[in-house]
Amino acid sequence: MSADQTAQHQREVEENTPMPSMNGGETNAFGPVVASIDGIMPEAEFDRLPDALAALLGEVDQLTVWAWHRDFIECGLGRPGAAGFIAGQVRRAGSWTLALYVGDLLEPAEPHMIRIRPAHTGGTETNAQASVQPSALG
Repeated sequence: MSADQTAQHQREVEENTPMPSMNGGETNAFGPVVASIDGIMPEAEFDRLPDALAALLGEVDQLTVWAWHRDFIECGLGRPGAAGFIAGQVRRAGSWTLALYVGDLLEPAEPHMIRIRPAHTGGTETNAQASVQPSALG
């Protein structure tokens, strides 16, 4: 099997392998999620994690980023297995971040954080931020 055939096979396996859903069940999509790039891409909600990763990669493609760093970001967001890895991190830690440095060799690179977190449709507070209101205590 050639390298291209192997890569295609890995993509097909990833696309057809169920990933854990936010509610713990099995589904072909992890989500919904909110993705953003600090100072570049405002928070946007996506039904599926792979759609969020594609949007993030599209944003990175429009930026001035050192070639080696672009390769690193593309590997982190677009490699086979990336969605499953990130889904696991979001499930365990509640969010996932990756530093993106924007700039070229003639100017200092500025850090911007790529962020992915679960979308909470029942309110704006995350589980970590939720608190008991005094009125709820009786």
